[in-house]
Amino acid sequence: MGQESREKIMLSIEDIQKYGIVGCGGAGFPSHIKLMNEVKTFIINAVECEPLLWTDKYLALNHYEEIINGIDYVIRLKKPEKTILCIKDKFYEYFTELIKRLDNIEVMRMKDYYPAGDELIIINEALGLTISPGKIPKDYGILVNNIETLFHLGNAASKNRKMTRKYLTVTTKTKSYIVSTPIGTRFRDVLAKLDIKLKENEILIENGLMTGNSISEDSFINSTTKALIVYNPTRVYNEIVSFSPSRQQRRNFTACIQCSRCTDLCPRYLIGHPLKPHRIMRCMMNDEKKAIDFGLFLCSDCGLCEIYACPMGIAPRQIIRKLKNELENKGTLHENLLKTNTRKFRLVSSKSLYKRLAVTSKKPDSNEVCINPETVRLQIKSKGSLLVSNDEKVTEGQPLWKPDNTFNVWINATISGKIKIDSEGIIIKD
Repeated sequence: MGQESREKIMLSIEDIQKYGIVGCGGAGFPSHIKLMNEVKTFIINAVECEPLLWTDKYLALNHYEEIINGIDYVIRLKKPEKTILCIKDKFYEYFTELIKRLDNIEVMRMKDYYPAGDELIIINEALGLTISPGKIPKDYGILVNNIETLFHLGNAASKNRKMTRKYLTVTTKTKSYIVSTPIGTRFRDVLAKLDIKLKENEILIENGLMTGNSISEDSFINSTTKALIVYNPTRVYNEIVSFSPSRQQRRNFTACIQCSRCTDLCPRYLIGHPLKPHRIMRCMMNDEKKAIDFGLFLCSDCGLCEIYACPMGIAPRQIIRKLKNELENKGTLHENLLKTNTRKFRLVSSKSLYKRLAVTSKKPDSNEVCINPETVRLQIKSKGSLLVSNDEKVTEGQPLWKPDNTFNVWINATISGKIKIDSEGIIIKD
């Protein structure tokens, strides 16, 4: 792995759980769980296809040593037969130093379309393989990690550091920043550090305009936060973020023209999954449970159907989310794949998506902004054991909470300070 000699700390999979490392691509899947599986193909996802995001490109350009250490750790641990680095061709320059230092790794340069970084889409592009509905990459011996996840694995393997901080893109109409801040920081503190004040009609979007959610300034950064976007929404977008199930259901009944454009442009449908959003919309008018038959639980939540495809202002993704939550019995997923021959003609370019969202991508400053807040809040979402008590003083990295199962990761202090425990989690105040 490159020419330089590197310090190698061979952490166990249990160590990765204790270090609190989770996937930083959005879903936040615990890294140690992925590393438990057999790996024949290791895919490094550096595509970062959400509009306005620069985090992974920044890390690849400025912190490639840590990323290389993370890649090296995974390869030494899992010994894959093949390793592929997937990047967008238009951003190749950000990865030249990283690529220069990697040995025996294939580089795949992808076109600039959305959602090229979807895990199943990237596997289809890199290997010509479609993951069958109801299956996941591990069933095929495939491991996919994104750049920031590997950055944290590299920090653990070379510097014995736990995952206590997050990198994120913060962008306004005129400027973008790369921010490094402890997990648990309030968004209000990030905005204050950057001297950003919300203007009339502007809202805050966490993680991305396509897959993110509208949030308040008093929300807290978690381990899956990728971006904070200050956005003046279009009329259609504003209706989507203020989604009303009853209003959307009425609109679906009266306005859906069954044009099938949502299905025609659906990325999962185009790789062969039996997912048909337009048929799911029809089920809303008849039998909601029938939506399972049209791939309800195969939706990746990419948002193309409602933000780009639908000409009638209906929100298929939001309706699918609602149905997923309501239907307790998922039924039997289709194992067969559909044959599609039109995918290459239906890819939605990033340029078209930016135009629809009425935004312009702004390259961030070369130097990251380091934020060190006085207070953080860490959420506890599952059962486990507290390792600290009220008013106890802790140091950054100190274990605070231990899960009672192997699926969740440990929670560690992200700053030094005094502990306060309440019903919503753990507060640390410097």
